Formats: sequence, structure tokens, C-alpha cells
Amino acid sequence: MCSYSQVIEDRGMEKGIEKGILIYRTLMEMKSIRQTAVKTKEPADKVKKTAEQYQVEVLE
Repeated sequence: MCSYSQVIEDRGMEKGIEKGILIYRTLMEMKSIRQTAVKTKEPADKVKKTAEQYQVEVLE
């Protein structure tokens, strides 16, 4: 049996993965860190980190 804290952690991880996918897809579409940050409502540094991690060529 799993604990309540494990359920909360799992849901948080799922949301984090979903956000990462959204950032990646938006980066591929926009090719711009600034535009992606605005559209996804995520900090530009997080978007830049995702771009670097997946080696997406983008405009600064």
C-alpha cells in the first residue's frame, strides 16, 4: 500500500513532466526563449535550461 505523501509526490512529478513537454514543444514551435517563456508562463531561465538540455537551437 502506498502512502498519501507518495501519491502527492507522484502527481507532482507528473505535472513536472507535463510542463517539461509543454516547454519543449513550444520551443520547437517558437524557436525563441523569450516567446516560449511568455506562452508557457515559465521563467526564461527554466526555458533556457530545457533548450540546452535537449540541444534545441533557439534565439535568445
